Amino acid sequence: MPPASRDRRGQGPRNPQGARAPVPPTDRRAGPSLELGLEQCLRLGLEGNVDLRLKYLDEVLAREAERKERGAFDPLFFSEADWARRKVPSRNSFVPSSIQRTYGLNLGFRQKILSGGTWELAFRPTFTDQQVNSIFSFPSTQFTGELSLTFTQPLLRGAWVGFQKAGIRKARLDQRANRKDWERQRQTLLSSIVQAYYDLVFTREEWRVKFETLEVAREQFRNTEKRILLGELAPRDRIADRTEVARREEELIQAENAILDAEDVLKRLLFPFEEMGDWTPVIRPSENLGTKDPVFHPPSPEEARRTAFAERPDLRAARIRVEKARIEVEEARSGLLPSLDLSGSYSVDAVTDDTADLQRDIFERKFPDYSLKLSMEVPIGNVAAESAWRQARIRLEQARRNLQILRIEIVKEIRAALRAIRVQWKSIQAARVSVRLAESNLETERIKLKLDSTTLFEVQRRNQELSDAKSRLLRSRLEYRKAWFVLQAALGRIDRSDALRPLEAARKKGAVEGGQDARSRR
Repeated sequence: MPPASRDRRGQGPRNPQGARAPVPPTDRRAGPSLELGLEQCLRLGLEGNVDLRLKYLDEVLAREAERKERGAFDPLFFSEADWARRKVPSRNSFVPSSIQRTYGLNLGFRQKILSGGTWELAFRPTFTDQQVNSIFSFPSTQFTGELSLTFTQPLLRGAWVGFQKAGIRKARLDQRANRKDWERQRQTLLSSIVQAYYDLVFTREEWRVKFETLEVAREQFRNTEKRILLGELAPRDRIADRTEVARREEELIQAENAILDAEDVLKRLLFPFEEMGDWTPVIRPSENLGTKDPVFHPPSPEEARRTAFAERPDLRAARIRVEKARIEVEEARSGLLPSLDLSGSYSVDAVTDDTADLQRDIFERKFPDYSLKLSMEVPIGNVAAESAWRQARIRLEQARRNLQILRIEIVKEIRAALRAIRVQWKSIQAARVSVRLAESNLETERIKLKLDSTTLFEVQRRNQELSDAKSRLLRSRLEYRKAWFVLQAALGRIDRSDALRPLEAARKKGAVEGGQDARSRR
């Protein structure tokens, strides 16, 4: 016998009428059982969702990019060592032939500063060992040294603090934008968890509706069997009832599968899946709809728009990207200028055959050198820089348009969410009336069937209408709750504690009323 066709009379939580609700067979699977409320699911998702962790790495990368930009202004220590051998032919008696071996060293510090300039302090000592074929006395060893300070400052292209800090400012803006993107994904995750949680609640309650409908069909089938035994009906009359039972069993099987699908969607949002065992837990929502629905008090459209424009992280990220695009335009505009650089240097030289004399000559600055240079480059056409500037302006316009589109979409989301709250509240009231009428119609048809004033087809049709009405009521009640969280997500406030407050108030009120009803029944 298929699993759905067995008589499931497991004892679940009590329904509002005090009877035990049937338990879906999916709850009896092997694996740990987790009874989770909505708030617990939201907390689990924030702690374990792998997509949220991945998005956080974008912010980490942006933070490291800012450090990299700042690192361009770190001082640099450099050193070089070289060796050379030269054989010089004789030119005349004053320039005899020689063999020279030179050992050199170059070491110092270099740093780029915020004005765009670069300074360098270098010390270059050299030792020369030579053999000279001459009757004159040439030194066989020689020490030379140079201590120099050089500074280069661009005056037009790439000059001054604003341009040099543009990379740091852009990296900082990227970090802030990625942070806001992460916050928005966090809110989107919470919204998805709410949707998945209530979808799971719906599939489980829908299974109970299908189970009750199946029980009604089975009871009708049993009544038909009794009447056939009493000779009131022909044996062929059981075919319609048996067909109805089979159809309801099919629906129950599909409802079981819907529970498993909805449960997997929720697990995907909640767990880190460091091990595949995260698929095995059985999730049972502890949310009890009861008979009362929370009364939400949404803000006015204008108030909601102001709140969203102030709170939405993705809107803040879009504004930040507009600011970054402005900086890129400023950078590209600098590329249109000609290159004009001013360089200056001061150095002290020494040439001697003794290291002590070398140090004295250098530190006493006996032989100073000064230089000043102004260099200029003017690109002909400058097509590449002009194209980069135009591209930067286009990207700025794109960022502004994206910001405008996002504002439009936010207002659209808010308007849709506000309408959904109103519509779903009205749908709940209408669906409750439909359920009462469908129950009355079914009971009437069953009485009429006992009196032979109607047909089995009409009873089955009324049973189907009752099942559909209960499903619509259940869907409306859950969609009403989901609409509230959709509105909170549109406002950028779904991660605030007050988003759950109306549900908690309704739950407490329902608990008090349920206790009063129980005492009155006693």
